[in-house]
Amino acid sequence: MNSAQGDESDDAAPGSRNSQRAASASQAVKELGETATGRASGDRATEIEERWENRLAWPVLIAAIVSVPAVFLTLLDEPFEMIGHIGLWLATVVLVAETVVLFLVSWAPCTS
Repeated sequence: MNSAQGDESDDAAPGSRNSQRAASASQAVKELGETATGRASGDRATEIEERWENRLAWPVLIAAIVSVPAVFLTLLDEPFEMIGHIGLWLATVVLVAETVVLFLVSWAPCTS
């Protein structure tokens, strides 16, 4: 009987983890929207901006590291040329996404 309960708790753990991730993602999007529309206070906006900078640090670093060999791969013959182009496109997507997100979360108080 304990093994059945153990199996149920094992099955519940991934589901609860997924629901926690969904809730976290939902909260992050909500915070991003608040900051982008200017509804967040100055301290809150700064906190959200720093959190997004930390979240995006590793993907941007990896994209920058991948882009260097990708450039050299584009100089070779197929299939390496295609691999290089794919690497460059992926790096570009990551860097453009970072730019958009950081523009959305940047907060500048209106001085009027």
